[in-house]
Amino acid sequence: MDRTKLSFILLAVFAVLGAGAAFLYRSSLVNTNTAYTPPEASPTSAIPTKKIHLDEAASVDLGTEVYAKSNNPVVGQLPDTATPLPNPAADAYKNPFE
Repeated sequence: MDRTKLSFILLAVFAVLGAGAAFLYRSSLVNTNTAYTPPEASPTSAIPTKKIHLDEAASVDLGTEVYAKSNNPVVGQLPDTATPLPNPAADAYKNPFE
């Protein structure tokens, strides 16, 4: 084996071993005993609450109010149309597999 080729192979082996040793050294420096702890939550007693009965909630509901205002006067009715026109593109393409 050529001396320069052998030196390149040894250099590559030492580079890989050095990178592995550096990785192991850096990973051992990280303290694994400390876990993430979220910040303290504010007490729920500070949040103002209002109790609403179900009957009162239904009358205040936005969806109920919008539904009552948006009734459609043409429910079930179709507009009068003239006789349907033929499709002008009906003869544009004939399927050869039919």
